[in-house]
Amino acid sequence: MTVKPEHKSCATHLRRAIPGATVHRYLDQREENAIDVFIRRDEGGMVVATIGLMAVDQSRDPARPILSELLLDVRRIDERLANVLSTAAFFILKDGWRVAPGVVFEDIVQMYLPEVFMKHLLFVPRSSGRAPP
Repeated sequence: MTVKPEHKSCATHLRRAIPGATVHRYLDQREENAIDVFIRRDEGGMVVATIGLMAVDQSRDPARPILSELLLDVRRIDERLANVLSTAAFFILKDGWRVAPGVVFEDIVQMYLPEVFMKHLLFVPRSSGRAPP
């Protein structure tokens, strides 16, 4: 399994540009597939995000590609969150699961964090960054 140059470049940039950022490679159970995960911890919690998932077109229409990365912004620090995200990424990469606003990946959170109330991942659209009117 080789690291794509663009992923290595992105990981290097993130580590340099964002204090406290790390990038870890996660493997599937058979160690045949990998996904890189960005992790940033601070006193407010942690952010974890995939790197490279955007290379997978999830569209059924080649004229309208659907490209996405996954991001979790959580108000706690728990290393298992990266496992949640990498597992969701493997379902997309290997099993063809699709991401769209309103889609739910059931029980993925529960697999790693059985004690939490929210047991599923719900996908929402990227924010425009503007406050609502």
